[in-house]
Amino acid sequence: MSQIVMENPQQYRVAMQAAALAFLERHQGQHLDQEELAERTTRHLVEALDVPTFMASRLVHLALSQLHNGAEWVGLDLAAGPDEHLVILVDTDSGQRALIPRRILSDAFLAQAGAR
Repeated sequence: MSQIVMENPQQYRVAMQAAALAFLERHQGQHLDQEELAERTTRHLVEALDVPTFMASRLVHLALSQLHNGAEWVGLDLAAGPDEHLVILVDTDSGQRALIPRRILSDAFLAQAGAR
């Protein structure tokens, strides 16, 4: 067992959660669904870093929360609407799209979305 575990269990958990978060960030773009990504990350912690399975799954859950904390969950597609009075909101997690009237969005919000 690693020296860090013996000296400070909290420090060990923080370090292993950081390792899980780093793995998630590196592999999230591989178009895996969230459950597959979580399983793969858990397997990485267990096999590569010798984290106990019960702890690895909990650390992955916490790291996933960190990963999605503050992440954009909605996008705005200004060009895809059928006319200039409609825009499409996009749920970036699920890919679902919703057509909404442009008039209900503030000019500042539209300007910021157009700048991206």
